[in-house]
Amino acid sequence: MGRKGKVLGFAAAAALALPGSALADTTTSVVSGTVGSELSVAAATPAAMTMTHATAGTASALVTVVSTQPSWTLQISAGGSTPGYMDRVSGTGPATLANPLEWKLDGGGSYASLSATPATVSTGSLVGTALVDFRQALGASEGVNATDSYSETVTYTVT
Repeated sequence: MGRKGKVLGFAAAAALALPGSALADTTTSVVSGTVGSELSVAAATPAAMTMTHATAGTASALVTVVSTQPSWTLQISAGGSTPGYMDRVSGTGPATLANPLEWKLDGGGSYASLSATPATVSTGSLVGTALVDFRQALGASEGVNATDSYSETVTYTVT
């Protein structure tokens, strides 16, 4: 037997002499996952408005929607004792402002009055954001004071 045959014979004998645990073996496993139902909405707190009789106060809120559904609809509405109208939180001015708080989708059409009836802001799929602009006008004869503070609770609903 030549040198090459001796080496091959030795390698074959060595492989046969290995214990069973050292032999190569493979297996497969399936990893699976089920998508859970997710439908969430989060709104960044809008910036505080500075309102004057000459210029309407403005602020914006960034709303983020996350959904595993193929499509969603984002709606906006108001609650509280006077839905759609800002109520005094502190100060001595009127208890409720005379004009409704208005909103629109940033870059969208015209402003609409906020009310207790849900209105569609935008639609989308999976993850999306909407920048909602707010505007509050003061009546020319509205007796507000420089230290008055007003607020309205805005509800975002995603379906």
